[in-house]
Amino acid sequence: MIGSSAVKDGRIWILGGGTYDTPDRPTRLFYNDVWSSADGIEWTCHTDTAPWHPRQYHEVAVWDDHLWVLEGYHGDSGNRNDVWHSPNGTDWTEIPDTPWLPRHAASVFIHRDALWIVTGNNMQSDVWGLDRT
Repeated sequence: MIGSSAVKDGRIWILGGGTYDTPDRPTRLFYNDVWSSADGIEWTCHTDTAPWHPRQYHEVAVWDDHLWVLEGYHGDSGNRNDVWHSPNGTDWTEIPDTPWLPRHAASVFIHRDALWIVTGNNMQSDVWGLDRT
């Protein structure tokens, strides 16, 4: 639960996420696994440990024929500001030195062939765009 999903190449993709703490499980769990399905019934695990830090409340997008994972939250490290992309859900590359403050629960979308990230839980009134160079 508390994960993000996208559709790429005719498949549903679920990337990372986590669980809330409950009376039966007092510690939250955080994941960095990657799964996909063509029909929502049969699922393939592409990796159970992607190189990006486990997280929840993160954003996932498909842009430039890649899956993207942006920002998020982990209980030990707090909010994040990292950005990763993959053509296949297995091979991941980080875009280093993102200029925005760490956050989770941002709005991420594609507009005018660029990937945009807006605000988030840190309540900064900021908008950032990533385009091809």
